[in-house]
Amino acid sequence: MEMVNEKPESWQSFDEGLHMLKIGLTGGIGSGKSTVADLLEASGIPMIRADRLARDLINENKEIKDELIAAFGPEIYDEDGLLRRKFVADLVFSDPSHRRKINEIVHPYVLKSQQMEMDRILSGCDIKMVGVEAALIFEAGAADQFDVVVVVSAPLADVLHRLEKRDQLTREEILNRIESQMTIAEKEKRADYVIRNDGSVEKLRREVDGLMIWLEEQLRLRSSEDSGVTPESS
Repeated sequence: MEMVNEKPESWQSFDEGLHMLKIGLTGGIGSGKSTVADLLEASGIPMIRADRLARDLINENKEIKDELIAAFGPEIYDEDGLLRRKFVADLVFSDPSHRRKINEIVHPYVLKSQQMEMDRILSGCDIKMVGVEAALIFEAGAADQFDVVVVVSAPLADVLHRLEKRDQLTREEILNRIESQMTIAEKEKRADYVIRNDGSVEKLRREVDGLMIWLEEQLRLRSSEDSGVTPESS
């Protein structure tokens, strides 16, 4: 997307009567989508982190735990009742059918939970936008939950460097995880807006500034469409 350097006087300077905007934020593994989510949150948009929701549900929801144990055995949880993350990582990246089974069990609960959380946040009188950062929005069939979907992409060399340093993964492990997800080219094709994380943090910050301006415009356009008033005549 073309970068926009001009910054509005206030991200929250919305007109009375404007409707609400639900934003999905996704991207490939190691693309920097969490950093983008942090920048959006700093700009005033509440951000729900789907991975945290999923982690809490997997460790606390009895129905999910029972289904996972039935599918993979009691060793999927440790003695404290917490998911054995290394055990699961080895499962899902060694056999795609295991990944599909886990997603079939967990995703419906996560989607319901994040929808409820978005609705709860938007019930606040001063909140006009809310976002969800999630790795598998398209893969989980969750795009319809959102008014717009933003994809963060990054060069493969940057992704490899970031994950080798952050997660202590080998190049082969990283490539296997990348291959387990939808290609970034396909995600970009389905996106409403693409952020390219291919430079410095400051460049990424300017990209997010441009995204914020675009999101404000989307909010105004949707409000105008619902009210029957075109932006030109308002």
